[in-house]
Amino acid sequence: MFADYPHKVVYANPGTHLKPVGEYMDGNFYLAEGVCQVTVHHDSGANRLIGFWGADSIYPIIASDQHFNLERTIAQCAITETRAWKFSFETTRRIMKEHPEVSYAMIDHYGRYTNALKFLATAQTYESLRTRICNAFYIRDIYGSVGPAMTQSELASIIGARRESVVKVLAQLKSDGIVESDGRKIWVTDREALERECSALLK
Repeated sequence: MFADYPHKVVYANPGTHLKPVGEYMDGNFYLAEGVCQVTVHHDSGANRLIGFWGADSIYPIIASDQHFNLERTIAQCAITETRAWKFSFETTRRIMKEHPEVSYAMIDHYGRYTNALKFLATAQTYESLRTRICNAFYIRDIYGSVGPAMTQSELASIIGARRESVVKVLAQLKSDGIVESDGRKIWVTDREALERECSALLK
C-alpha cells in the first residue's frame, strides 16, 4: 500500500540520523526494515532516550506542517541497518484519508505513546528505582514499538538515573530471574514477574 504513494527511500547504517538535531521535522518515516531510537537533546549536552521504533512503524506519529522549536531538539537515529520510506506530511494525510485503518492505527499509537510519556513525566518520578526500571521495560515493550535489548546506559537515559545506580538494581532483577544480561545488553526473561513489579497505573 505505502509503495503506491510518492516517497523517498532512505537507507541508514547504525549511528546514522534519519532526522538530526537542529532540524525541523519535514515528513514521516515508515520503517520498512530496522530499528531506530528517538532522543531529545538539551543545550547543556545532555540527552534523553524517549523510545524505539521498529519495522512497520511510523515516526513521527503526526502529519502537521506547523513547526515547534522542540522539534529541533529531537533526533531519530538508526541503531540497526535501516530502510525507511519518507513521505511528505501532505502525502501522509492523503494516506490517512484514503486508508482509515492507517489513521486509526496512528491515532491509537499516538494515544498510547502520549499516555506513556505523561506517566514518565509525572507518576514515574515518585517510584522506587526498581519500579522505574521495570516500568521502562514494560512501557517499551507494551506501549511502544519493541526495540532490541537495551544497554545499561540507554536504560539509565530513559528513566533519568545514574548508570551506577541502575547497574545495582539490574543485578537484583537478574538474581530474581526477571531480566538477563550478556554483560552489555539487558532483556526481560519473565514478563509476568516484570508486570508484578510495575506501577498499577500502567496496567
